[in-house]
This record gives sequence, structure tokens and C-alpha cells, in this order.
Amino acid sequence: MKASAAFTSPAFSGRPQVSHGRVAACPATRRSGVASWMGDVITSVMSNGKKSVSVQEALELIQEKHLPIVDVRTPEEFAEGHPVEAVNITWNESFVHAMRETYPNLNGEILLSCKSGARSAASQEALNECGYTNTINVKGGYLAWAGASLPTEK
Repeated sequence: MKASAAFTSPAFSGRPQVSHGRVAACPATRRSGVASWMGDVITSVMSNGKKSVSVQEALELIQEKHLPIVDVRTPEEFAEGHPVEAVNITWNESFVHAMRETYPNLNGEILLSCKSGARSAASQEALNECGYTNTINVKGGYLAWAGASLPTEK
């Protein structure tokens, strides 16, 4: 299933703000520069203990529990190849908005993948900060997926 979300959010430039237990205008910012925030997130999430699975475990979750897999790479990267049934929602300033439009259930399990696992880990952190409770990062991303000869499509 191929899909690409193209949403725009001119207000995004950093961390989401939480007000009274809810995310307010997520993602809104107090910091300048989305690239700076994304870089900070990628650095901090690599050892934060968030849930992650191997590519083989991810395939089993897709097959047995019918979990969605979101590929956060760019549309160009996605077009070069991706896990079968992956949905493309690019990790950028409109990512959280696009996820809320596509997957409004904050408690639903969602697999996140990218090329190597760094962007999907950063996107996982952003989603968790915005109220998602069951995000799962696919360790090694598409490189590991294709390297394990798991089903792909273009």
C-alpha cells in the first residue's frame, strides 16, 4: 500500500508543547530551527530505551497483528524501495500533523522505519512527546530490511 502524505505546517520549528496533560498545537516551538531540534532528538533517542524491534520481528508484527509500518524517508528514497505495505510519511516539520491525520489513535501500535533507524527513532520521540503511546522503531531500517531479504516493493 503506497501512500505519501504532503502536509504543510508553517508553525513548526521545534519541540511540541504540552499544556494540562494534552499536546497543545503539536508540534509548536520555543526553539529556533527544526534541523537543530531534529539533530538533538536523533542524538538523544539512540539510547533512551524506547521500544524497538528487529526487522524480522517487525515483519511478524505486520503479518500477525496487521500493524501499520510508516516509512519516514523522503518520497524519493521511498520510491527506490520500501517494505511491502509501508506508508510513506516523511520526517519533516509536518510529520506529526500528517501522522495525526493518518493515524489519529494515539494508543494504536505503529511501526516506524527509515533508511538506518536514526530518523525513525527521532520520529518516534516526536510522536511520543505528542501523545502517541505505542510507537515501535524498526532497528536498522530499510538497509537491514533489504539486507535480510524481507519483502519489498517499489
